[in-house]
Amino acid sequence: RHFARAFAAETGMTPAKVWYFPEGQTGDDFTTWLLVFNPNSSPAALTVSYYPVGSKPVIKTYSAPPLARLTIAGQKDVPFGVMGVVLESSLPVVAEHAIYFDNQKAAYGGPGLTTLSKNWYIGSGNTQVGFTTRVAIFNPNKEPAIIKVTLLGSKQAPVSDLYSIEPLGKDDIVLNDKADEQLVAVIVESDQPVVAETVTYYISNAEA
Repeated sequence: RHFARAFAAETGMTPAKVWYFPEGQTGDDFTTWLLVFNPNSSPAALTVSYYPVGSKPVIKTYSAPPLARLTIAGQKDVPFGVMGVVLESSLPVVAEHAIYFDNQKAAYGGPGLTTLSKNWYIGSGNTQVGFTTRVAIFNPNKEPAIIKVTLLGSKQAPVSDLYSIEPLGKDDIVLNDKADEQLVAVIVESDQPVVAETVTYYISNAEA
């Protein structure tokens, strides 16, 4: 039997009015769900902005009921796309994303991000046999972002590359392409504040 799993790091969650998701994918067996909890005693008005690569933005509005969870099916808003997502709320809420694939048997996800930064430090890269790690970067600005990505592998000297991410665009840096079969730390440096997230897949052909 074929297994595929992915893992994303999680952090503590504090309600906020803006949440950024550098990782979103629908179509080709992928579904993306936004999971919103409104801890307030009043409804929260939400605006969800999807920024699919190569397509126009898609803007949708929702109402999050008080003291309840709202589940937003991204694949209904954008049936096919690889995208960054921004969720804006009239009241502080908490928001996560869950992405399913492999006939909905495998999933990854975690909390969104509430802070933009020009520097991101990642210690969880793994490109050993069976593993694939990529860094998803979303540029929510109206100007292009010039990104320097440095890979510090456990079996090689540091490797740096430059990338340009268009306004309101995203890119995925596959670590295996530059630092295969090792443990990898990553430094992301940008001339514009951006958000970055790691996703690590493990694929096994072992029998259940």
